[in-house]
Amino acid sequence: GSDTLTQQVMITIQSPLTAGFTLDDGNGCAPWLVNFEDNSVGMVTDYLWTFEGGIPATSTDPNPQVIYNNAGLFDVQLEISGPQGMDVVLMEDLIEIAPMVIASFGFNASDPVISFINNSTNATMYEWDFGDGSPLSNEENPVHTYMNTGTYEVILSASSDDCAAVVTQTIF
Repeated sequence: GSDTLTQQVMITIQSPLTAGFTLDDGNGCAPWLVNFEDNSVGMVTDYLWTFEGGIPATSTDPNPQVIYNNAGLFDVQLEISGPQGMDVVLMEDLIEIAPMVIASFGFNASDPVISFINNSTNATMYEWDFGDGSPLSNEENPVHTYMNTGTYEVILSASSDDCAAVVTQTIF
């Protein structure tokens, strides 16, 4: 004899895990905050992020925030795991942090001529406002003649391709 049995069976095919992520902006000046967002495909249960040069250096959060305090190029790795297995993605030199610009200056006075001494660090471009309505100067170490005695607020804006800083100093 023979017998036939008919039954409906639900088959679910789970695709393998694929690690992936995005970030808001990986280029900036130290200190720089970067927000990461998990874009992995599949049922992820565990995350392990590794942030070269970052604080924190590792995270198990799906969407971590990381601060980069030092200049350099840094890798980011995301390892995920779940019921379908695991996957890893490594993005080399993904984060590019430029050194912080620090604006600073001193001066030597020989009335009415002031010689400004630029002590800025990590800057390549400068803009001086002498506080007397005269044109701005882009010289690194300008010499300025004041037409009237008095008190002036001198502003130095120092910058690089990626970073900038401003310092104000009162001179008499």
